[in-house]
Amino acid sequence: MTSFRQLEERHVSAEVQFMLWSPKLDLIALALVHGEVALHRLSWKRVWLRPPPGGKENKATVQNFAWRPDGKLLAIAYDTGSITLCSVENADVIHSLDVNASISALTWISKASQGSDRLKSNIYNDLSHIYLPKLPSLNKSYSTASGTLCGDNVEDSKKLKDQDDFNILIVGTVAGKILIYSYGVFLCGEFDVDIGTCCGNKVPKIVSTVLSEDFGQLSLVVEWDEADGKCLCLQSYDVPVLQNKSRELQVVALKYGQISSLLSYLSSTVMAITEAWEDILLEIDSKLANYAQEKRQSSSGTVSDDFLELLMFGTPSDALEKFLLHDLTDKGLKKLGHSVELCYCNIQKHVLKNLQSVGHSLYFHFLDLQGMARWEEKFGTLGLSKEAAERALKSTGAFLMKSMELLQVIDSSMKNFKAFFRWLYTVILRLSDEAVPSEVTRVTQQDISFVANFLTESFAVEWDEDRKSSFSLERVGQYLKDEKLPFPPPLEQNNWIRSYNNTRSLKRRLIMHSSVQPRF
Repeated sequence: MTSFRQLEERHVSAEVQFMLWSPKLDLIALALVHGEVALHRLSWKRVWLRPPPGGKENKATVQNFAWRPDGKLLAIAYDTGSITLCSVENADVIHSLDVNASISALTWISKASQGSDRLKSNIYNDLSHIYLPKLPSLNKSYSTASGTLCGDNVEDSKKLKDQDDFNILIVGTVAGKILIYSYGVFLCGEFDVDIGTCCGNKVPKIVSTVLSEDFGQLSLVVEWDEADGKCLCLQSYDVPVLQNKSRELQVVALKYGQISSLLSYLSSTVMAITEAWEDILLEIDSKLANYAQEKRQSSSGTVSDDFLELLMFGTPSDALEKFLLHDLTDKGLKKLGHSVELCYCNIQKHVLKNLQSVGHSLYFHFLDLQGMARWEEKFGTLGLSKEAAERALKSTGAFLMKSMELLQVIDSSMKNFKAFFRWLYTVILRLSDEAVPSEVTRVTQQDISFVANFLTESFAVEWDEDRKSSFSLERVGQYLKDEKLPFPPPLEQNNWIRSYNNTRSLKRRLIMHSSVQPRF
């Protein structure tokens, strides 16, 4: 008879609650008492140490582990009801789930492919890699907290493309709820455990879950408290949808992963645009803040008033002349203009390269979903809604139109900004009794109109005490806020509206898309 003997002893930095070996690699995940998770190799070399969500001060504890069957992702369940899917390579958060209850059971099971099932049941071919260009990588500072959107494959930040076998993550909670996630990301089923009158009004706790190899039967061990101790119950459920529609579920889950990855990319792009917009405000505020505050304290009008008087009469006030010659200076204005122009260019680049590209990709995938929803014979059982798919398409179309509109606003704002800085540079040179280059002396009526527009649109009437600023860029910034546009551009500037109004046949036949209405 073989005897067990201790080979060696290893030490860790904190008390270990439980551990779980990887099914594929020489890795072991350790749940530490303070909510940290450590990943070690068989040689005990630590791969990474991950703090609990929200940092060490959050005091979340690890309840369960589950490895994805290929060993590339680790699901970590916390007592807060959150589940984090981490990459084993660098502890990046691939996906997060929230089940609103403490998690008592976690199982990740794969359905092995039988021969060429994947080819025989070829109900869908994903051609997105053929028709859609690769999305440009985002700067890591603008990417998700994990940085998964700054690599080469931002379209698959959920790490699903290499999954040949269908796998399911089953979550059981202390509240007696079962949740089923395809590939660990797509919620495809949930139900509350019913044990009749066995436990009275007590809430049953899910202790363990097992899914049969063919995904046809789900077995649960349920526990509840009795007066004389704990009571355990084994329950089995037939799950024919998982068994018979596994290929369809696989297709929908992969599509969900693609869309979810694109939405994460979209959020990060908007964050990058917002930061570039805020950089413009900071650059200009850094030069104007003191002067604007002095104007407010002396109750002698606003910054906009001074600049408008200078534009109209050609003579600056004493305070403005002092500010232009001693605080701002011509060199400072050149540097400021270059910085602001660079920020504008960054916004334009993000809208053109990132925002519109991801919008077109989303539209492509929502069209796929719409096609699946219409194929009721195959996907009807899964509950895909044609109406929801159509709403998603309309919203994406409206989003793309708004991105075009934003580009027009940025272009107009840049024209106004350049005209203002060129005019102000000329004023400073004249006040300094310096020669004015001939290329900046030519000022047309249109240039004056651009300057006036810049002053009207960009300088707030009142001092903003919260932001310590008198400068705003709301014509651009309004598109970054989740609210109706306070300054919608005139409809006559929209090329489609002009074409619609000028074409009688089009006006008779075309049903206008709701996204061109001014309510957005």
